[in-house]
Amino acid sequence: MAHPINTISFEEFLRIRARNNIRRLFDGIPPPELRRQEITCFHGENRLFKSDFFMGEGNIRIQESPEKNKMLASLDRAGARVPYRCEYYPSMASQQSDKYEQLGVKYSNIDQTFKTGTFRTFDDWFSSWVEDSIIVPDTCIIIEHYLNEVILPRLRGEYPIRIPRFVILELEAKARRFQDKVERNKEEKRLVFSAFNEIRRLRLNFDALPFPNPVRADLQAQFSQLAGSGIIDSLIRTEMWDHRKRFKSMILITRDLLMASTASAEDIDAFYFCPANPEKTEFEVTNFPEIIRETAITFDKIRVVGLWDDHDLLIEGMWSGKDIMDWGNNRLRMQLHAQ
Repeated sequence: MAHPINTISFEEFLRIRARNNIRRLFDGIPPPELRRQEITCFHGENRLFKSDFFMGEGNIRIQESPEKNKMLASLDRAGARVPYRCEYYPSMASQQSDKYEQLGVKYSNIDQTFKTGTFRTFDDWFSSWVEDSIIVPDTCIIIEHYLNEVILPRLRGEYPIRIPRFVILELEAKARRFQDKVERNKEEKRLVFSAFNEIRRLRLNFDALPFPNPVRADLQAQFSQLAGSGIIDSLIRTEMWDHRKRFKSMILITRDLLMASTASAEDIDAFYFCPANPEKTEFEVTNFPEIIRETAITFDKIRVVGLWDDHDLLIEGMWSGKDIMDWGNNRLRMQLHAQ
C-alpha cells in the first residue's frame, strides 16, 4: 500500500516525527519510535549505507556495492567525509616569501588544533596565507559544495568570493552534454541543479559574485569547441589572469590535484582540499538530513528501511516541477510503502 506523497525537507520530517505528528503526513501511520534505530539505505537492490540513526546523528557505514564511490561523493557534498586535509600550491612570489618556511604548505586535518607553534588552528593557518585575497572556486569545488560544507564553516573571517564565468558555463554545458536522456545525463543534470543551488547559497550567505566582465569573445569561442573535453580548467585560469589588474591577489580553491599543480606552475596561488583518509568508509555524523538529501540527489530515488517495522520510506531527490524554492528549502519527495 502506498501513502500520500509529501514534499518536505528531511529536517522538517525529523521535527514532525519528534512532535509525534507523522500521522498527518502519512495518512494515519503511527510515528516510528524515538530511539536509536538501525536503518539501511538502498538504491534499487544496492545497499548504500547502514546507520544507527537517532534524530539527525549517528554512525554511517558505507556498504560495498557497485555504487560505493557515488555514495562517498554524496557524503563529500554533505561535508561528512571527515577528516579533511588542505595543501597549498604557491605562486613564485608566495614560495619566496618568509611565510613559506614559517607556515608550511600542508594542513593534514583541518579540524586539528595545536597547543603551540606559529598557528593553533586551520583558520589561523589559512587566514595567514589568504589575507586580503579574493577566493576563486573552480567547478569541482562548486559541484561538491566544499565552500559551504567544508571550508567556510571552519573560518571566522569573511573572504570575498568571485566565481569564474567559465564555471557557470561549464555547469550549463554539463547539463546539456547529452540529448538522449541516458541515465548518466540525468544524474549530471541533478548534480548541476544542485551546484546552481550551491552558488545561490554562496551569493545569499557570503555575497559571492561572478567575475564582473563577460568572458572575452576569443575565450568564449574556445569554450564552445572544448566543452566536454576536460580541459576547461585552463580557461578558468586564463579568466583569473584577465582579472589580475582588478583583483591583485586571488587564491584558487580546488578539489582537483592536477588543477592545483598546474595553477602553481602558471604562477597562481592554489589550495587543494580533499578527504584525509580517502579509503575510510565509516563516519560519525551530525548532519544526517544533508546526507539523505545529497544521496537522494545523486541516485534520484532511494529507499530507507528500518524507521518503521512494516513500512519503507521512499525518497526522491528531483522530480518534474521541482522549482527554485524547493531547492532553496532542501525539499524532497517522500512516500511510505508497506513492506
